[in-house]
Amino acid sequence: MGETLSDDGFAVQWERLPHAIKREVAGFVHPNEVAENVKLIDRDTAAALRNNYNTLILGYEHVIGETHRAVQPWPARAFVDHWGRPEPWRGLSLHMRRRLLCLAASSGHADSLDVALQHCGCGLQEEVLTSAAASGSVAACERLLQEGCSISCRHSAFIVAAENDHLPVLQLLLETVAGSHDMQGCLTAAATGACMQGHGHILAWLQRAHGYRLASKDVRAAATGGNVDLMEQLLQQWLEESESQAEAAEAEAGAAAGDVAAGVAAGGLGVADTPGAARALQKELPRLLKAIARGCPVEVLQRYCDMLDTPWGSWWPEQLQPAWASEEEEEEAEEACAMFEISVARDILAAAADSGTPCWAAKMDFLLSRWGPRLVREALHGEWLSETDDYDSCFEDAGVSQPDYALRLRHMHAIGIPLDNNITLDCARGNADALAYLVECGVYDPSADVVHVPHSSISCGGIDGLIGVLQLMHERGMAITPKMLAQATYYRSWPDKALLWFEAHAGDPGEDMQQWWSKVFWRAARDGASLLVLQKLRARGAAIDLAAVAVGGSEEGLEWAAAQLEAEMGGGVLQQALGALEVEGVFDAGNTATLAWLRNKRLLPPLADWLPGLEKVTRGLTSETFWRMQLWVQLQLQHQEQAQPAAGTPDTAAGKRAVWGTVEVELRRAAEEFTRAPKVLHTASSARVLPHQLNWVMRQADC
Repeated sequence: MGETLSDDGFAVQWERLPHAIKREVAGFVHPNEVAENVKLIDRDTAAALRNNYNTLILGYEHVIGETHRAVQPWPARAFVDHWGRPEPWRGLSLHMRRRLLCLAASSGHADSLDVALQHCGCGLQEEVLTSAAASGSVAACERLLQEGCSISCRHSAFIVAAENDHLPVLQLLLETVAGSHDMQGCLTAAATGACMQGHGHILAWLQRAHGYRLASKDVRAAATGGNVDLMEQLLQQWLEESESQAEAAEAEAGAAAGDVAAGVAAGGLGVADTPGAARALQKELPRLLKAIARGCPVEVLQRYCDMLDTPWGSWWPEQLQPAWASEEEEEEAEEACAMFEISVARDILAAAADSGTPCWAAKMDFLLSRWGPRLVREALHGEWLSETDDYDSCFEDAGVSQPDYALRLRHMHAIGIPLDNNITLDCARGNADALAYLVECGVYDPSADVVHVPHSSISCGGIDGLIGVLQLMHERGMAITPKMLAQATYYRSWPDKALLWFEAHAGDPGEDMQQWWSKVFWRAARDGASLLVLQKLRARGAAIDLAAVAVGGSEEGLEWAAAQLEAEMGGGVLQQALGALEVEGVFDAGNTATLAWLRNKRLLPPLADWLPGLEKVTRGLTSETFWRMQLWVQLQLQHQEQAQPAAGTPDTAAGKRAVWGTVEVELRRAAEEFTRAPKVLHTASSARVLPHQLNWVMRQADC
């Protein structure tokens, strides 16, 4: 038997280790664990690791459009100690405060979420609940729902809960929306997420517990996610259900449907040669093949194409099968079917090019070899297609999000897909290698073009990819001007790192440069650019826009901007209040921290001049925009407190209850109006809040 060390014995042995060994051991531990625990073992260990592990990691690098996710292990103690005070939050932009709140919700640590809710200074929007749902934290979701958290009309929380196999969270969310007008949409979203990630048991639970009815898009979701076994299981089930539905109604089996049914049966799916299932597959086949091309291996695509006797079988869409009354009508119908066939071919080929599977090129080559020269020629070079606005739309984004996009672009070009300016724009989103290939081909000349500056921070290569593209364009002769940056950032936000690169490489100022730097400042400030970025732009001559800083910025950013304006005034105190429209922009952004700063500095116009009335706020209110109602009430109560400074007096308490009571009555009235309104008017009708949100209002009214 070997000897075992006691805790004291281990401590003695650990103390004797040289610093180099301790640093090597620390390298096998998560950096957060080292910073929070290992460095605290003893003084010698702290000395060994003094110059390392000084930064805690809170979240994974975020891509716009994706869910914020906290790292594990979460540095709970350090987070609460640091962020449990208001001071650190004052230097954070609205975007960063929202991100911290989402990370705290995703962490699964209750105290971290509590301090984030207390100090974040932003509206409680749907992305917070989505982050909690993605992490599987039932407690965090319950806490947020108790606070009346907004829920996305796009059902993102339901999707990520199902995608990540968090059934308890999904159960909680569905209980929250039970009986609401949006229950079916939530079930559908959950089913899509489950199928996309291959969680058949989640789908089975939805069917069993909530009577969810399988849809063709669930089959496609499984195919897109590459879950072949689940896809075929669901396809079999869906076709059987389609046949049962057809038997309940009058159905006619055409020759085309019979051909497809026979082909499917021969393909080994076990679907009976029945007209109902055949017609269902007839309609679904184009979209199903597209999903298979995107997510499944080439062998699966071959198998499903081999079921058919012709490139597409002998099916036509039912809507393109009129009872032809004349030769002219017959020719028009045949032309429409030919256009449809070519359009489907292009969509499937683009899906293969965009596929995340290693066999993407094999899928493209297989499709081209199967179609034959006529269809290939028409799909890639059809003259009549080139006259339409969306001729190249299906290939514009094909493969652009994949790390090997340059290789895919070369392959697409080699098989005959034209390279044009639309593809150039996609390359400019963050793939310098792909853009270099376009330059080599003569498709793009950076020195002669000022339009194809990257328009998006949603870069397929991340921030570094975006900067790599900018560097390449600059090296190839593109002149860097603030006008270009103003145009590029007008519709989309840019990350700080890219803005700093652009500012550093911009040419000498000209006569009209100040106005363009001012436009860049306006956009960057609204997007929450860092104080460093704003200071760099100011040094270039940009005019200070206090309202823009208030929309997306921080309290420290506002203090700096106000000081700049006061210096321009010769040292006076800033007294000019923002305009009503400017403050409405801050309200619409949900930046409660900067609104409070403006109020304390007496830079807000009278509340009645800019804050909409309760009826206007309620009209069109949804479960996703409920945070606007919460912010509206918060501002009303703050206005009351200013008018009645003696907080806690009976008059103050009564006024608070009156505000909440009025809100409750208005929400109930609006909800009843929504229930009575025809369904076609629901999108423009009255409030559609969920029970947990109304309950939150009732609790506030009872306080």
